Amino acid sequence: MEEKMNNRSFFSSVWNGLKIAGKWILDFFRKNTLLKLVSLLFAVFVWAFVIVEENPQRTMTLRDVPVTYSGIDSLTKQGLTVETDDLLKQVDIVLLAGQDIHKSINTNNVRAFIDFSTINDIGSYTLDVQTAVSIGGVSVQRISTNKVNVTVEALATRKVPVTYEITGEPEEGYYIAEPVLDSSIVSITGRASSVNTVTHAVCEISVSGLTQTTDKSYNLKLIDNKGREVDISSVNSEIPSAVVHLEVSRVKEVSLDTTDLANRIKGIKSGFEITGATANPATFEIIGSEEALEKVTTLRIKPMNVENIDSSTLINAEIEHVEGVTVLSGEHVSIYLQISEISAEKKFENIKINYINAAEGLTAELSDNYTNVTMVGGVAQLEKLSREDIVLYVDLADLSAGTITLPVRIEEIVGIDVTKAVIETPTISVTLR
Repeated sequence: MEEKMNNRSFFSSVWNGLKIAGKWILDFFRKNTLLKLVSLLFAVFVWAFVIVEENPQRTMTLRDVPVTYSGIDSLTKQGLTVETDDLLKQVDIVLLAGQDIHKSINTNNVRAFIDFSTINDIGSYTLDVQTAVSIGGVSVQRISTNKVNVTVEALATRKVPVTYEITGEPEEGYYIAEPVLDSSIVSITGRASSVNTVTHAVCEISVSGLTQTTDKSYNLKLIDNKGREVDISSVNSEIPSAVVHLEVSRVKEVSLDTTDLANRIKGIKSGFEITGATANPATFEIIGSEEALEKVTTLRIKPMNVENIDSSTLINAEIEHVEGVTVLSGEHVSIYLQISEISAEKKFENIKINYINAAEGLTAELSDNYTNVTMVGGVAQLEKLSREDIVLYVDLADLSAGTITLPVRIEEIVGIDVTKAVIETPTISVTLR
């Protein structure tokens, strides 16, 4: 009991002593502001010194590091390949390095890769995901995926024909010529199970908004015999492509020259002529160099023979070629020709004027018994017309005695439009007694 009392007394004395010392130290710093500031700066300096001198090792995680492949040449030489569809593409890597070089670590100096050089036959394999660090003082602690399963297949190469499909439309007023591919056949390499199903390759060519001639490379789509797209992706395959030349030309619209048809169309029957023409189409789209287009304002038909036609008819004509110009709508045109006799005049002088239908018992005295007549009609008909064919008269029907002015009329003549005849004395005075 006495011993316990002594222990309590000892600890109590120590505690009281510590409180007195602590109070003295606290009072000292409260009264010495400058000393407190110096102490703080000293502590910071000591901490910085420790950090710089010690450079503690700490871990960091480098995320989404691309996975590359090595040993591909070895596979290719053995006629082997590995499908890449489900192959590992990227990993996260945990690294240990001094804190001062953390900021320098990136995917340029840390890489992940799979090595295929140990494979020498088709089949399934499990391979390590390996790492390589090209910056000193850095070690790999772990990676998110360290092993992968791969399927090795036979490598195949074959040649298939190339076709193309055009999508879109060029800028309005421009024309795209037939695409020219650098080759009509392409060689494809990849896993045999896919390559052997390919029947042809398709080049999809977009011409949307084009205004200039282009030469461009396009990736090809591989198609099987059922029209489905085939994927041959493997570590040593290449995406097949083709270079396509697209000739783009400005389009110009011009009409057909129908004013020169008389010189272009031969064989119209003598005495007949072309009096009108309607072309179908009436306008044509042409392309060519700017210099050539500038010179063309209209198109003409090639000279042709229509074999003695003498009536309106429909003909098929061919457009005359213009150097440096192509007619997009084709080089043929339908033309409806209006054919008429060539109109002429023939004058007949001193044609007798007769009278008819005088009432019984009456006699007629005409102020003019003769006049001149100019006949108008086709050349061929007028050539056949004689003065005996022209009969002029006045009609006295239902008239009684007296004097009256009457029109001079002309009898109908076959093949001649007598309404066009010009009678020099169109009316005369007639006295009936």
